[in-house]
Amino acid sequence: MVKPKHILIALVVLIIGVFVAVRLFPSEEKKVKKHFALLSKCVSKASGENPITTASKVQKLRTLLAENCSLKTHIPFFSGNFTGEEVSSLIAQSRLQFSKLSVKFYDLEIDFPEEGMATVTLTVNVAGKMTNGVLIDETHELECVLKKIEDRWLFSECEVVQVLKR
Repeated sequence: MVKPKHILIALVVLIIGVFVAVRLFPSEEKKVKKHFALLSKCVSKASGENPITTASKVQKLRTLLAENCSLKTHIPFFSGNFTGEEVSSLIAQSRLQFSKLSVKFYDLEIDFPEEGMATVTLTVNVAGKMTNGVLIDETHELECVLKKIEDRWLFSECEVVQVLKR
């Protein structure tokens, strides 16, 4: 006969096992979301950020990008096909124009149209203060493609979606 105490212990072990499995083996969707959170941290800039922190963020940013990246924006300078190194340099140069910068991603809709590929539609808010004192606060919709290379999700395409103005 099974004692209630054994059932309780088995239930606790099962709950702990499920919790550990979820934490140690996150879903692909969670991995993609985490990648966007890391991108936000790398691109954002705090007031008075020191050069060592800046260099560290730029180095980390490079690890988030595929070898070849396609950018489509309303700014010709930021549109075209680039290497991951070129994209991280463009972002680093852009960060220099800001004394403070915040990049936040919202409403991520993630789809996996084929093995090793994620398409993400999302909203991005870019807010900050430029070194010349101009305040920026823009919100855009983006469509991004990430590719899974060597078990890591890497940004390979990003397009700013034109939203109709009222």
